[in-house]
Amino acid sequence: MGDEDLDISPPWEPITFNYSGNATNETLPLLTRPGERDETLAAVEVGVLGALFFLALTGNSYVLADIYRSRTHHRRMHLFLANLCIADLTVALFNILPQLIWDATDRFLAGDFLCRVVKYLQLTSLYASSFVLVGSALDRYTAICHPMSAVTRTVYKPKRVLLLCWSFSVVFGVPQIQIFGLRDGPHGYPDCWGLFIHPWGQTAYVIWCSLSLFFIPCLIIATAYTHISIEVWRVYREEKSPGQLQYRRASRFDVPIRSGKFRPRTHRVGGDFRATKIRTVQMTLVIVIAYILCWSPFFIMQLWAVFDLNAPFEDLVTIE
Repeated sequence: MGDEDLDISPPWEPITFNYSGNATNETLPLLTRPGERDETLAAVEVGVLGALFFLALTGNSYVLADIYRSRTHHRRMHLFLANLCIADLTVALFNILPQLIWDATDRFLAGDFLCRVVKYLQLTSLYASSFVLVGSALDRYTAICHPMSAVTRTVYKPKRVLLLCWSFSVVFGVPQIQIFGLRDGPHGYPDCWGLFIHPWGQTAYVIWCSLSLFFIPCLIIATAYTHISIEVWRVYREEKSPGQLQYRRASRFDVPIRSGKFRPRTHRVGGDFRATKIRTVQMTLVIVIAYILCWSPFFIMQLWAVFDLNAPFEDLVTIE
């Protein structure tokens, strides 16, 4: 059974080299980059990563500071938003910044231990960002579609959800420690490489990361916001329908309103309450849409490169 190494730094070209492992000597396919890299392309990559790092660091820091300056930072939605900012800051510090330095130096200059730590933190930070988005969508679904269960929850319940999000992120990143390490490559110097024991390991790796990082979270988020949209539209239609006194059930915010010419003051308060909920839904929906638009090209290209041997490009990068 063959072994397969994968270099994570684009651009790559297929070559072969002798690798001794599992008491056997085999000539194995290796994806690596050529001896001379395109310095113009490298400069563009470093510039883009630098801009992303600056925007992620300053933008999320500003939002996080604004949340904690407000008097409402203990609200559930703000709690999730603050954790999303923290997760994105970890992406900036532990994912973008190491890759920026790596691209600038053209090789991984630290040792084997830091190679494994960096690859672990790169993937863990992405999991955290994705899972917190899922937790936020499920929280909005509970608040809008099942408000009575949301009201009876203590403040520690959302914190437990966030704890689960971060815990899953920490656990899901563990395979990186085993897969990656500082290994000698055919280009003549050691670099941070991914080693897969079986020929299908690279394919399984890309599929698993694509599903767990992007496609499954997107499916959960889409389902949650579909139910939210249906509920909001139903409430809107019922408010427009004629009647004397409507006491909507709990899943419609549990706010009594009177339709017709005379409306009590509670209707205005209830309207403000509903408007606030809708604004929070819109805010989180914008974040989710931006997440999907930014990440979908990457994961689509990853899967294309894995399943189509005639894909019109040679680059294939591991999730980082």
